[in-house]
Amino acid sequence: MNTVQTTAIIALSLTAALRIIMFDARGKTHKPLSAAIAYLSIVWFCSLALAAAFAIESLTTWLLIFGLALHTGAVLWSGGNVSKINPKKTRPIAANQGFLKRQAVSQSSKNLMQEGRTTSETHN
Repeated sequence: MNTVQTTAIIALSLTAALRIIMFDARGKTHKPLSAAIAYLSIVWFCSLALAAAFAIESLTTWLLIFGLALHTGAVLWSGGNVSKINPKKTRPIAANQGFLKRQAVSQSSKNLMQEGRTTSETHN
C-alpha cells in the first residue's frame, strides 16, 4: 500500500467509527442487536485504522475482506434490493391519509351530534 491508500483507509475508518460513537440515541428505542453491531463496527473500524497506521498489511487486507463480506451479506440479505439495507422511516401510504382521518373523525362527531339531537327531541 502506498501513502495515499493508507491515509484513505485511516481517514475513512476513523470517520465511520466517530460517527457511530457520536450517534444521538436520545428518544430511540434500545435494540440489543443494533447495539452489538455498532460495538463490533467500532472495534472493526478502529482495528482497521490501527493496522493501516502500523503498516500491518496482512491484517489490513483481512479486515478489508471482512468488511466486504459484511457488505455482501447485507446485499444478499436484502435480496439485492439495496434500498432495504438502510430502511426508510415509516410514512403514510397515501399522501393525504392524515386529511382522510381528520375528515372521518369530524364526520363521525357530526353523526353523534345529530343522533344526540334526535334522541333529545324524542324525549321532549
